[in-house]
Amino acid sequence: MSLLVETIYIKAQKIRNLSFHQARFRKSRKALFDVKADILLKEVLAPTLPKDDVMYKCRVLYDEKIREITYKPYFYPVINSLAIMTADDIEYPYKWVERPELDEVFRQKGNADEIIIIRKGWVTDAYYYNLVFEKNGEFFTPHIPLLKGTQRASLIRKKKIIPMRMSEEDIFDFERVHLINAMTELGKMVVHIDQIF
Repeated sequence: MSLLVETIYIKAQKIRNLSFHQARFRKSRKALFDVKADILLKEVLAPTLPKDDVMYKCRVLYDEKIREITYKPYFYPVINSLAIMTADDIEYPYKWVERPELDEVFRQKGNADEIIIIRKGWVTDAYYYNLVFEKNGEFFTPHIPLLKGTQRASLIRKKKIIPMRMSEEDIFDFERVHLINAMTELGKMVVHIDQIF
């Protein structure tokens, strides 16, 4: 079985959205391994946090226990286009390191930089990102993503984005799509709707 992973944004010893990472970490360990003893990520990470002002991607690999913690300076990839891909049977409720079903869909994207995954007629996620669609200055995210990301959860709680059911046809009613994940906040990575194929 693959390990699970929490990917965490860290800069200047600050951990972004820690409570959301902790909640998912706790829920995954309980659901998959029936682990009752909690591990506090803040306490585990505190002694190892990089002390400089560089943006780091921290990866916490775990199952019942934490198996590895790594830090790597992070640079945003360039994403200019998205391919719509249908994958009706795909499931990804837990953040596994190995995700062969998603890998297979991503391999079929052609020349696009990223993908939009349609499951049973509904918009879900990209390969590495949750999706946020923008129209007239309002922001909407698919109601049922493949994976409930920490950045998405934070933005919903702050009422900056609104979950809604979104069909493939609805995509083209919007102006732009934002790609968000633990490392990428709203507005950082944006693709115009006419670059979706």
